Parts: sequence; structure tokens; C-alpha cells
Amino acid sequence: MPKSVGIITIQNANYGSTLQMFALYTIVNKLGYNCTIIDYQYPTKYHRQNSIGNENKYSQNILNPQVLIRKIRNLYKRIIRSIIKKKYPSNNLTNVFNEFISQCHTTSISYDKDSIIKNPPLFDIYMTGSDQVWNPRYYHRDYSFLLNFTKDKQKRVSYASSFGTKQLIEAYKDDYSKLLKRYDFVSTRERSGVVLYEQLTGKKADYCLDPTMLLTKEEWKKYAIPYTNKNERYILCYIQSYAFNPYPYIDKLIKRVKKLTGYKVKIITQDFYEETKGYEVQYNVGPREFIDLYYNASFIIACSFHAIVFSIIMRKPFFTVINDKPTNDDRQTNIISEFGLEKRAYKKGDKLPQKKEELILDYNDIEKKIENLRESSMQYLKKILA
Repeated sequence: MPKSVGIITIQNANYGSTLQMFALYTIVNKLGYNCTIIDYQYPTKYHRQNSIGNENKYSQNILNPQVLIRKIRNLYKRIIRSIIKKKYPSNNLTNVFNEFISQCHTTSISYDKDSIIKNPPLFDIYMTGSDQVWNPRYYHRDYSFLLNFTKDKQKRVSYASSFGTKQLIEAYKDDYSKLLKRYDFVSTRERSGVVLYEQLTGKKADYCLDPTMLLTKEEWKKYAIPYTNKNERYILCYIQSYAFNPYPYIDKLIKRVKKLTGYKVKIITQDFYEETKGYEVQYNVGPREFIDLYYNASFIIACSFHAIVFSIIMRKPFFTVINDKPTNDDRQTNIISEFGLEKRAYKKGDKLPQKKEELILDYNDIEKKIENLRESSMQYLKKILA
């Protein structure tokens, strides 16, 4: 009888978390194991109350002129959104995400940080992976993603787990060191994570690709639904601003690429206000539609780790905007440097592209590295599950 594998990960915080979960689940099953996603609740009230959040927090001092301007601008946007909203259907995002996630076998019990310790699920192998599962800024003292609910002799492994930072907050180091030492095998998604793991435990970790990169472009296409006209030429934008604020610079970059190409702009968002910028809002886009949009895009404007990753998977030319302030969050810069794509990254204030030739991205030079890393990542996965 095949061994059972229980995966604990962030399930549906966004497109990246859902797709990386699905990819890891799919690959483990293909390797011949009985895989189950541990239905773990995140975020709960505990996480929301104790989360430190990202490094670059906005000032809330109303006496600060910039804060006052921001609040007035936000009020204006709310009014515009309420007017535009009438043109769009009801928010159906939860349903389309749940439909996609339903392809994965999950535990019958939905756990939180207390119930998973009192009545832990039983598997032959427990796996953590991937996304920002080891970033204490969002979990505080909830160590479920570090498998604190498992017993000493049970097998614990990690696939491409991300700390979401290159430097762990001092207050969590002792707990992380103790729990990480219990793992039989560890791999991280960032090179900086390999270094951080060794600093915390004195042990070696492997570097592996994000789970989404274990599936090829054509394999991902099988899970898409027809959403776009394949003959349509468009710039696809997927922008996350929780880690830092890329605006208004990223709008300037989008408009410059639009001017150089003549393509329309599609943006994946639930924010109606983006329509006022001349963008086509892709509303209620689920993971299946997300894949199709990426598959058929002519150019990508990114601002997140997985926005870059799917650009690479689909072999699309892209630009991304990275933080212009000092930060320990090196997720974007890590994937960029891994494949020598530094010229695709812009910071606020950087000179915008001047010629259409600057948009071209030839993947021939990095194709072999992608394939080699996929092979080594698969070999690691086979080793830790044996």
C-alpha cells in the first residue's frame, strides 16, 4: 500500500498560494503516494491579531500631510468604485477558488493551531511546503507549519519552504531552531533560506524550485479554462502591493510598455478603480482563468514572486517592479537573480524602457538551467519520500 503524505501549506491566500499547493499535491500523487492536503485555517482571528505584517508599514498619523492626502485620495477612490461596481457581476471569487481547490483531497477536519495539537491528523510522512510557511511575521507563535503537532519518531520533510525573509526576527530564533532540527529533510525556495536554515540549525538544506515550476507550460494549460481570445495581443498585469507600494511608478511602466507595443492592458484584480486608468479589469478570475490569461499573454507586468514565476513557466517577456527600500524580503530578487534576469527588474525612479527591443526576452539562455533545476528538485522530492 502506498505511503500516505500529509501536506500543510497556505491554501488560498492568493493565486500563488493556491497554485503552489495544487502543484505539490499533483506531483506527490504522480510519484505514487496517497497525498492529502491538511485543511489548515489561515488566517484566523489569532493570526490577524498577532501578525506583525510587512516591513514597510504606512504611517497613520493624520497630522502628516501625506497621510491626509492619502486618506482623501482613498475616499475619492471609494466613491468611484461604488459607481463603477454596478457594471460588474457579484463577487464570486471564493466559489471559483474553492472549485479549483476541490481537485485536491483534503482532511475531513478543518484545523486551527489548537485543534491540530489536540487531535493531529495521521500520515506516514508530514510535509511542509511551500510559499511563506516559515515567515513568523504572519503566524507569530503558531508553529503548525513547522509541524509542532507531530510526534518525535514521525517523519517530517520540507519541500521548497520559504521564510519570506533573509533574516529571522530574533524573538523567534530559539523556537525555530528547535523545531527545524526535528525535520528529516529540508529544502527552501530561496538561496537565502538555505543559509538561514544552516544558521539556525547547523545543518544543510537543499535548494529547490517553487512547486509550480515542477509542472510545464503545457501541463498547466490542461487545468485552464478558455477565458481569452488566443489571437488577442495584450499586456497582462498581476500586481500585489502588500509587501511594498509599487504605485504610481508601476502605472508609468505599464503605460510605457503599452505605448511601445500598442497592446491593450488586462489587469487581474477585484478593484474596479483600475478601469479608470484605461485597463481592462479581469474580475472574478479564478486559478483556471489565471492560467489561461498567462498562457495567452503577449507581455507581463509583475509585482510578486509568483507573478514572476508564472511568467517564466509560460516563457513570457516580462518586467517586474521590486522594492526600492532596504528590505529582508528577497523573494522577487532571489528568483530574478537565480535565472540572471536582473535587467527585467525595475525600481521606483528607474529610467523607463525607451525602445521596443528592450521588451524582448530570449529564454534560450536560461532554458537549460530551468530544466536542470526541475530535475534536481524532482530528485530531491523522490529522495525525501522514499
